[in-house]
Amino acid sequence: ALSNSKKRDELEKFKTFMLQLNTAGGDIYDLASIFTSDSMVELIQNARNTRAYNERQMQQQQQNQMQLNQQQIQAEAAEKDKQRQHE
Repeated sequence: ALSNSKKRDELEKFKTFMLQLNTAGGDIYDLASIFTSDSMVELIQNARNTRAYNERQMQQQQQNQMQLNQQQIQAEAAEKDKQRQHE
């Protein structure tokens, strides 16, 4: 029984630690998954899933920004070509 009590205490301490670090990125679903996790394995898997999701989101934002930059460069080049034709 002592072992189970110790494991439960460790789990609760880790949950508190994760919440303090805002490991979940503040998403309400992720925060709920921390509160409802019943094991360290489940808690760690939830953290991994959140990290993977956040990384995918960041990559998508970077790709979108690169695409916008490329479009801006192309638009500026087209505008310069247009100005040269009118000279």
